[in-house]
Amino acid sequence: MANETESKHNWMQMFDELKTRGVEDILFISMDGVSGLEEGAKSIFKNVVVQRCIVHLIRNSIKYIPTKSYREYTAQLKKVYGAPSLKAAEAEFEKFKQAGQNIQEQ
Repeated sequence: MANETESKHNWMQMFDELKTRGVEDILFISMDGVSGLEEGAKSIFKNVVVQRCIVHLIRNSIKYIPTKSYREYTAQLKKVYGAPSLKAAEAEFEKFKQAGQNIQEQ
């Protein structure tokens, strides 16, 4: 069961208070998966974009990688999120996917 402080209702109250204090709009929120935050924010600030924090996504994904493949996986992953451009990131992501398939086949 979600902590009461993380309910949609409590987040709605917090965002409503921000609006009352003069915040006109919130455009973007990066979050760690806290329950109710996205729904609470969107109920008060209709146009807000909510995205899962990349650090949390990575942390959650690497716990499923076999220990023997950890270094290879994380080295390839760093090339994706450290790429200097979108085009380079997309190219590295394709290599990352291929490397992931190779890890699964081992």
